[in-house]
Amino acid sequence: MTERHTQERVVILAPVGRDAPAIAALLRAHGIDCDVCTTTVAVCHRLVEGAAALVLTEEAIEAADPSPLLDVLRQQPPWSELPVILLTRGGEPRVARLLDIVASAAGGVTLLERPLSAATLLRAVDVALRSRRRQYQVRDLLEAKAELTAIVETSDDALRASEHRYRTLLDTTSAVTWTCAPSGLHVTPQQPWLDFTGQTADEMLGAGWANAVHPDDAAAASANWADAVARGVPFESEHRIRRKDGQWRWMRVTAAPIRDERGAIVEWFGANVDITDQKLAEEQLRHADRQKDEFLAVLAHELRNPLAPIRTAAALLRSQRTADPLVTRTRAVIERQIAHMARLLDDLLDVSRLSRGTLVLQRATVALEDVVAAAIEIAGPLVEPRSQSILVDGLDAGIELEADSARLIQVFGNLLTNAAKFSEPHATITVTARVEHTVAVVEIRDTGTGIPAEQLESIFELFRQVDATSQARSGGLGIGLALARRLVELHGGTITASSDGLGRGSTFTVRLPVARVGHAELPPEPVLPGGEAIPRRRVLVVDDNVDAADVMALLLESVGCEVRTAYTGEQAVREAEAFTPDVALVDLGLPDLDGGEVCRRIRSQPWGRGIVLVALTGWGRDDDRRSTQLAGFDHHLTKPADPATLMGLLREAPGGRPV
Repeated sequence: MTERHTQERVVILAPVGRDAPAIAALLRAHGIDCDVCTTTVAVCHRLVEGAAALVLTEEAIEAADPSPLLDVLRQQPPWSELPVILLTRGGEPRVARLLDIVASAAGGVTLLERPLSAATLLRAVDVALRSRRRQYQVRDLLEAKAELTAIVETSDDALRASEHRYRTLLDTTSAVTWTCAPSGLHVTPQQPWLDFTGQTADEMLGAGWANAVHPDDAAAASANWADAVARGVPFESEHRIRRKDGQWRWMRVTAAPIRDERGAIVEWFGANVDITDQKLAEEQLRHADRQKDEFLAVLAHELRNPLAPIRTAAALLRSQRTADPLVTRTRAVIERQIAHMARLLDDLLDVSRLSRGTLVLQRATVALEDVVAAAIEIAGPLVEPRSQSILVDGLDAGIELEADSARLIQVFGNLLTNAAKFSEPHATITVTARVEHTVAVVEIRDTGTGIPAEQLESIFELFRQVDATSQARSGGLGIGLALARRLVELHGGTITASSDGLGRGSTFTVRLPVARVGHAELPPEPVLPGGEAIPRRRVLVVDDNVDAADVMALLLESVGCEVRTAYTGEQAVREAEAFTPDVALVDLGLPDLDGGEVCRRIRSQPWGRGIVLVALTGWGRDDDRRSTQLAGFDHHLTKPADPATLMGLLREAPGGRPV
């Protein structure tokens, strides 16, 4: 194996799954040398031989003791900062913990969240290789300088030859190299610096170099340099330096003291490496991540808008209490599919929140049996038409958790729905629960198509499904299991899958910390229309989607409300003043005034301060909810709004009288 190969190769450590061969195939297809390792011992051996970059998955840190790898990274020579690309599934606080572990031994860590595109990975590897090549240049400079220092006392001829080689190297390298006195001040002009910055010799002498540093970075860079000089320790900084053409370039500046045989510093040697391209690439990665979040938000908004009038129309049909079995069956199909679509949209946004670490649990004491019961109701629309059954055992002991009930219902709902999709009609799905020490263990077992052994871990990755070649696919986005795992981990628990193979069924095991054994009740479910009496309310419906506004008005009139509609923001403000409703349902995306401005104008009037204002919109991110709250809305409902939730708001609103 040649030295060039070891210096240019990318070492990959991915002990489980198919990540390693997939990454290796991608890199080799683009002419990049790489070696695949499956153990920490093997990767340590490769790194000692030499490497240009290290790509590792979070499983490499979690599945085995990372100490040997971290020790190798810490023992790098002063010139070396091996680029490390860490692939994670995302989600705080686990990613922060993993990053802290790796960053404790390696300075140049790039964090990439799976799933990621081939272009994103190739861009990150390219940035890492360019950074490593600049480090090799600095190494060569340091070696030449060390050789020069070693032979100073031996021969003038050897000294002149070494100096010539050293100067030639300085002239050909892309790094901006410099030396200065033990005091940290420049006493002689540094030609590479003058060529790069355009400063004159007089301008750079002493501490004049700081005048070429960006004003926002100069104070910190000067202070850090003064501290390194005072303590006699190596210096490293990243700051912007003005190039002679006026451009600000990001530079990684490193310097080391050169000592004599007595240990006294005789001079400082430094090198400035341009890392602007790396900084731009990192910003592009962050921008791509922001674009992904924006796309998911817009997608959810655009899909929710047409769902809203359909869901409202279905609720209106339910309120008519028809005896026609065809109408009843058709309405039930519509309601099931709308509910399924709404859950998919919620899952998409939840995945985005988890990736950014912005999802916050609303913890309370909840009964596990109530959580599972609610999850069974969610799976009911899929289970019942297939004549399947769910058998529950071990949930009568009053197991209590300190948890976010809505999120756990989401977890078990996803698991039960998944079990139903991959099981035959008339199959039985079994849910069992037990307590092991301080952990509640819930198993969901089906007799369906099963999972190949090599996919038992990968099915928890985003947008991953069981291969179509191994079993019939039942649709879906491939996010339900990924979301379930991340939500369980946020609760301090774990979720695993097991299967005896294709055609042998699957078992998903969830482990969660137990709060205590007792009894807890979830909040009562809201009463659907047609149940508890709703006070007669004056309601203003504002939406530029005429179908959505008109169908919502029909639903509200069917339960005894007096309703008016408006299709623009200006019309909404006029109607609110003339009608003075008890409740106003306002869409945000209006053609003239946006819903926030409508809210502010109504709130600014004496007659509008007592109106209950509800934002009814397809936008459902946390930022959207904060924006509506700041605008003055009392509530934020995402389309398609649950009729039961809407009726609950009407009951709680002040004013009105029972019908």
